[in-house]
This record gives sequence, C-alpha cells and structure tokens, in this order.
Amino acid sequence: YRHFLTGLVYADVQDAASIQAGIREMERAVALDPEFGDAWGQLAGLYLMDWWDGSAELSQRDRALETLEEARKHAPDGIHTLLTEASVAFRVDRDFSTAIEMYRRAASRRPSDVTALVHLSGIYRRAGQWDEAEEVLNAARLVNANNPLVSSLRCENETRMRLATAPSTCRHAQDVNGTDIWVWRYGILSELVLNQDTAAAHRVLARLPENRRRQVLTGGGVTSASLDPAYYRRDFRETVQWSVRSTERGVLAWLMGDFATARAIGEAASEAELQLLAVQTQEGRRPAALAYRNARIAVARALGGDTVGALDYSEQALALVPPEYDAYSRL
Repeated sequence: YRHFLTGLVYADVQDAASIQAGIREMERAVALDPEFGDAWGQLAGLYLMDWWDGSAELSQRDRALETLEEARKHAPDGIHTLLTEASVAFRVDRDFSTAIEMYRRAASRRPSDVTALVHLSGIYRRAGQWDEAEEVLNAARLVNANNPLVSSLRCENETRMRLATAPSTCRHAQDVNGTDIWVWRYGILSELVLNQDTAAAHRVLARLPENRRRQVLTGGGVTSASLDPAYYRRDFRETVQWSVRSTERGVLAWLMGDFATARAIGEAASEAELQLLAVQTQEGRRPAALAYRNARIAVARALGGDTVGALDYSEQALALVPPEYDAYSRL
C-alpha cells in the first residue's frame, strides 16, 4: 500500500520522469500483492499515459490493456479501474459515449475526488458539447476550486474559447500546478492570441528556469527520435497524436522566436500529415475531415518555411469546408 500511495503522488505530476517513477512503484505494489486491484488499475493507467504522451512505443499501450484485465479481475468497480476504462475508451477506442459513462460512474463512486469530473469535462469539450463541459467543470470547482487539475482545465478551456479571463486564469493555474507544461503553453497563447501582447507572453516564459522554457516550447527538446514520424507510424491514431502535438509546439516555438526549432518540427509534421491525408482520402473520409487535414498541412508547411505550399493547402482546405459550416470553422 505504501508503494501504491507513492505511485499516486507521482501519477499526479504527469511529466515523463514522474510517470516512470509511478510505474515502478505500482509494479512493486502488484508484485507484493497480486490481488491489489486498485494498483493494477492505476498501473494500467500509467502505462497508457506513457504511450499517449509519446514516450513509449505501441507495446506500452498493449501492456496497458493487458494490465487492465488484471484490474477488471480484482477490482471491476474500483475507482482506478473505472478511470482507466474511461481513458482506454477515449484514447484507444475513440468511444466518447463509453468514456463519458465510465467517468460518470467513477465520479459517483468518489464524489470528493475531482479527477473523474475534470476528465469528464475534457471529454465533453472534445465532443463539442461546451455547455456540458462547463457544467461538469463548475461542479468540480465546487468540490475543490484550487485543485491543480481543475485549474489546468479552466486555463485550457478559457483559452480555446477565447475568453478575456483566460490570461489571469492561466496565471492562477501556473501558481497551483506549475509542473503542468500545458498551463504555461496556454498562458503564452492566451497573451499572444487574446491580448496580442508579445511582451506579456515573454514574461510568462521568463518565470521558468531555462531548461523548463525549452520543455514548454518544444516538449523537452528536439531530438531525431522525437521528430521522426516513422517512430510513431505504428498506426493511424499514433501518427495523428504525434503530429497535432508537434505542430502546436512548433507554433509556440515560432511565436517565441525559436525559428530553427519551428522549421524542424514543421518539416517532420508535414511529412506525417501528408501520409494521414493519403490514408483519409483513400478511406473516403467526409469533406470536413479532409479540410481539417489540409489545414494542418498548411500550418506545418508554413512552419517548415514553405509559404507557397502553405497557401496552396489553405485554399484546398477552404474548398472542402461544407457550406453549412459556420464562419468560425472557415476561419
């Protein structure tokens, strides 16, 4: 149980080193007590997180699914089993309805724990159900407004919704959850996009040590392995995940003046996005999906220095946007 509790502390930090430390603690816990269902459930979740963050190969995802079977056997209704069930439904199966059901079950099992509510709010947002996302997030705030997960998600949601309160919300999130790279990224973006204040964005970055600044801008530094799309091309979903995250990091690097990093990321992301477009075209995906893919190629091409290609793919994206879509979608 001591190993289990220590692993939970590491799991809350959610950076690469802490995930590995949490995995080690949970592995020790189940080695000492093979019937410890909650430890199996949390271990499966950590394996999945390791894969999802791009730090591990596809085998880590398979290990997560195998470990989840042990959790189902020993604690089918345990809070950690339910949370990992929901995460698998969303991250592996892309089954939003099952993910929502599992997160709701987890929240009902432990009303004082905001973890399930925060993730449930995130699922609603990704499904485009903004009202439901805000309703659940407000419920989590009533439980614990200063919880790091609640603060981080408020920062992300308000930035994505372009609310004027986003910069101050992100500053609060940085104070209570400074280990989360994304609260710094969204803090920078909120200053740049909402306030158009480059100086304020640099002040956000200046609050971090030099090594953390690099991590915020590029996800820990650019290496040949992290930029090689072939490493992530085990299946379609992994390539999408890698390309989206890489492009976001590239945009941040470019905005902050690190053009060499932005170009390297753009060139690699462009190659991956072109492969994704070929797959989606062959599968006969709906025009809106192809429009989105072309738009992502345009961003990657621009980062890579190919302005002509960026404009070309932007025009292709606009031509594919269905006429019933609103102006925001076209923008």
